[in-house]
Amino acid sequence: MIFFGDPKTEGEQKDALNCVCMALEMKSYMEYKWKQFERGEINNAFKIRIGINTGDCTVGNFGSENRMDYSIIGREVNLAGKLEQKADPMSILISETTYELIKEEIECIKKEPISKKGNSNLMSTYQVIDRKVSNGRNSKIENKGDGYSIVLDLSKVDKNFAIEKLEEALQKLRN
Repeated sequence: MIFFGDPKTEGEQKDALNCVCMALEMKSYMEYKWKQFERGEINNAFKIRIGINTGDCTVGNFGSENRMDYSIIGREVNLAGKLEQKADPMSILISETTYELIKEEIECIKKEPISKKGNSNLMSTYQVIDRKVSNGRNSKIENKGDGYSIVLDLSKVDKNFAIEKLEEALQKLRN
């Protein structure tokens, strides 16, 4: 269980976007590990499911004198757990609340609605696909293989610095 916004929040929308982007990174890494497993390069691998919801929760130390844990509880946490259970292997399933916060930057596909506990109303769910293309190109370049890993977030990177480092790497490869 991972949560955003405590002890410091960047605002509900940015926290939701950060969470979904982190989930995409986790999924990408696990897909890479699964490919290594299929090629026989590693002995164990597993497929993950990620459920994400946005809302107010109770956060703090819970327990007794004998055992105290910093944790998070509440209806919104339970819904995130339900989304995780409903997600297909190696996928990210988000609530409608989260979708509304990230839909401008993240490509999603509408999936089957689910019911909230204690509520007969159905809630829309969305499967996260990837970051949206911006300015005619994907805002992220990512590739991993044997002996190399490249991750460039074009919305954040200093492009001149990245070009310089990539040219240095190309020069070393050619020599």
